[in-house]
Amino acid sequence: MLKTPLKVVSVKDLTAAKETQTICVRIDRLWKQNVYGKPLAIENLEMVLMDKEGNRIHASVRSQFRPTFEKFLKEDASVYVSNFGIAEYQGKTKYADNRYKINFYRNTVVKDCPDFEVTGNRFQFVEFEKILKNHVVENGCVDIIGVLTGCGDLELMEINGKPGQKLQCQLQDLSSNEISCTFWGEFAKQINDYVCADNSSKHKIVVIVQYGRYKIWRDKQSVQNGYFGSRMFINSDIPKIKEFQHKLLLNDAETKTASKISLSKGSYNSTHDEFLNRFPIRSIEEIRDLNETGYAVLLASILCLETENSWFYMSCRKCNKKVSNKNEVVVDVEGDGSADVNPTNDNIWCKTCKTKPQFVIPRFKVQIRVIDGSGSTSLILFDREVSILINKSARELVEIQEQAGDVDQFPQALEKLVGRKFAFKIDVAEYNIEREWYVYTVVKMTDDKHVIGELLKKVLNNEESVNGGSASVNAESSVGCGGVKDALSVTGENKTPSTVDKDTATSPEKKKLEAIPFDDSDETPNKKPKLDLLKDIKIEKPKDVLDLEWSTDGPFLISGGVDNSCIIWDLNKGKNSDIELMGLAWDPLNKYGASLC
Repeated sequence: MLKTPLKVVSVKDLTAAKETQTICVRIDRLWKQNVYGKPLAIENLEMVLMDKEGNRIHASVRSQFRPTFEKFLKEDASVYVSNFGIAEYQGKTKYADNRYKINFYRNTVVKDCPDFEVTGNRFQFVEFEKILKNHVVENGCVDIIGVLTGCGDLELMEINGKPGQKLQCQLQDLSSNEISCTFWGEFAKQINDYVCADNSSKHKIVVIVQYGRYKIWRDKQSVQNGYFGSRMFINSDIPKIKEFQHKLLLNDAETKTASKISLSKGSYNSTHDEFLNRFPIRSIEEIRDLNETGYAVLLASILCLETENSWFYMSCRKCNKKVSNKNEVVVDVEGDGSADVNPTNDNIWCKTCKTKPQFVIPRFKVQIRVIDGSGSTSLILFDREVSILINKSARELVEIQEQAGDVDQFPQALEKLVGRKFAFKIDVAEYNIEREWYVYTVVKMTDDKHVIGELLKKVLNNEESVNGGSASVNAESSVGCGGVKDALSVTGENKTPSTVDKDTATSPEKKKLEAIPFDDSDETPNKKPKLDLLKDIKIEKPKDVLDLEWSTDGPFLISGGVDNSCIIWDLNKGKNSDIELMGLAWDPLNKYGASLC
């Protein structure tokens, strides 16, 4: 142990050129971490140390030295440390803005430092603007503070073979910059439990994430908690949160605390539960015939974008409601992509706030046409769902379209939604029923493979009960819009008829496009199949079929299943072929069926 420290060095002044140095620090974070490639029982002791000025450095105690030092090293304890090693930091996650790290040696000395007091900042907050502009080292750790403006569902999933939890959130700073946060494990549960217990839309929830990991995913910046080191404070009784809450009141910053996403307990049911258990599953035909308001779940494919309607609207930043005269608003007048849209005309008016808004921003409102086995209808997707789907904000796409010279043109990022199958949670409102208005609002949507597969099983089970165990393929149920077709009708029997011999093809190399030739010698050229020529196709494992598609010229049918398999049917010959499926299509001459494997 140290008797008296001869000379205390600041963390920022540590150098590898000296053999002996002494520091006085507080142990800000401490955790045990398994040594990569070693048995789980072998764990190092990892720490983030902070000196009086708030400078940080990472420190490690190897597993063989833990018994010597562990009793002296406690989180929030203040200690003198000397006779340690200085090494270059080479870890993947950088917990401190320091090129060096400290390694404890066998002869390292530790002593209590009772008079330690941090005069610098305990938190080293990074401005949201810097995060949004990528002025942060990726995989570096950041401290952030913001008001919670939105949450997704608490998702239950398997992580590394173990049950886990995930929660998507939005935090907003005092300048109304907003960043996405992903919380895992106990962090997800902590926020979820707090919001569910609070259950008040007026109560601002201020969150501090310390040692959060900065990540870039699909060109979007986000902050998430790490496996180790991260810490979170939610409306805690600490000075920084009180100071932030006071500034919120002064700025009247009620911006979007409860308007973007309802922060009520009801919004925290898992996606699986919400789509499969809580609301009735209905077809388009059934939804159109409803005479009561409420929510319904619909499984359908997007046929096309209804481009006669605009894909965005201009909204008041304070209440998110639409403002008038959007064509008199200039987007990003400074041209640097960092400013909100600034109204340029006194006629700009927010009916909700009953005033001229100080700032307005674009938000998504995309009308689509969808189809299932019973019919087609129109749906409206709003800002949250579209932003999640394409991983871009409406403001980003407006700026891209402005550079292209046509803001009203539908962006390519939206076109990529066409042809995809989703589960939609639909709001059937009074005006839909009273006015026979068949354009429905989408409250939530997902393309989760498990949810889609389970919904399909329920749809097929319903068809079996209605049709007495057999749902026949109907050629007229293939409806096209922009080249997209969707036929969802198969038999409910368990056995493949003996007249249909199943040939198992060798699985092709992954990620290659394989063309499968057909014997069309018995076909009449350019003659479309008639309904009375088709057979009642019996497909084994009917509950596993996700999609069917007709050839446009000839009695051929492609079926795709949840197990990524594909069967190509020749209805005249009863032939089929198995391949592993990633995508499928017919060639323009209808001579080949292609599958992406």
